[in-house]
Amino acid sequence: MMEFRITRLPIGMLLLALVTALALAEFSAEAFAINVGYDLGVISQQVLTMLVLMAIFSTVITAPGLRRWLPKMGVAVAGRH
Repeated sequence: MMEFRITRLPIGMLLLALVTALALAEFSAEAFAINVGYDLGVISQQVLTMLVLMAIFSTVITAPGLRRWLPKMGVAVAGRH
């Protein structure tokens, strides 16, 4: 049986995985709220496009940003020294 031990992972990797998962969850919530606003006629097609692009960008940039920021804060991240 395969065993997964979360305690053996570096804290930086755990933080990176956690924040990335939260960013993806946030994107799902943002996409839902944006779509509801559009369906209700509260936001226009242009605003919808802008909000979707901002949500995608913030989700995509989270992991690379953390890989650069965490080592500066003194947290070891796998693959970086």
